[in-house]
Amino acid sequence: MNRALILGLVVASTALAGRANAAEWVDLSESTNGTVWAVDATSIVASRKIQNVWVRSTPKKPEQDGSVSTTWRYQISCDASTYTVLAILSHRADGTVSYSKTFASYEQKTELAAPDTVSETIVKTICTFANDPPGKPT
Repeated sequence: MNRALILGLVVASTALAGRANAAEWVDLSESTNGTVWAVDATSIVASRKIQNVWVRSTPKKPEQDGSVSTTWRYQISCDASTYTVLAILSHRADGTVSYSKTFASYEQKTELAAPDTVSETIVKTICTFANDPPGKPT
């Protein structure tokens, strides 16, 4: 596990202890196509086996619809190393929404976080942070 990444999550969550409802995006990984993936550190809840977190992807260049970032609502099972996409929201540079979808339960598909993928990095980092939060007695 990337210690710098975990340290970044610890620092971000510690700094946010006094603030409510403000997203704090922490970079997790970069895809081979240059898309940067980040997690909202404030959406991670300590000591939960199932995490409902916000993840953002930012491509190098805007998408065809003009979106410059996509925010995903993931449900992550730390025990099973799986994730399910619950919602997607894409934004253009001017802040307008180019796409929005909340998936009904029958539309949701649980996926394994395959080795050596961005999804594995996301799942492992979030679950490591959730199971070893800052300030936890050692």
